[in-house]
Amino acid sequence: MKTLTAVALPDAGRYNRDNVTVTIRFEDGSVANLVYVTNGDRAVPKENFEVFCGSSVARLDDFKSLSLSRNGKTETLKGSRDKGHRREVELTLEAMKQGKEAPISFAELVEVTQATFAIEEAIRTQGTVGLDAWTADSSGVR
Repeated sequence: MKTLTAVALPDAGRYNRDNVTVTIRFEDGSVANLVYVTNGDRAVPKENFEVFCGSSVARLDDFKSLSLSRNGKTETLKGSRDKGHRREVELTLEAMKQGKEAPISFAELVEVTQATFAIEEAIRTQGTVGLDAWTADSSGVR
């Protein structure tokens, strides 16, 4: 079973749940932590991703640099900021023209939407939500 917990900072009428911490536990035992905040300072890079797996670490800093650390060594790749939106649109248009599968499957889009609803429920109930409860049946209805 996958579970999700989420906590939001008090809004005080200013942020409308824009400062949220989420922990997702997956069936294989892995854990993902998501921290989404809007109350930081503009001098700090906007987005960071860190992945720890198999004695390796990958860090993406503001979509401008990627550091890969393994066996005591770190390699850093730098480039211009690229969130992949342009390529996603290109691949989607190509798939539509050629009758191919979309680059992001409908099932993945549904799963992300369900997780978003589960985050809202976890914040509202101040508890842990089982993501299986948010899985759509074959009719697409929860």
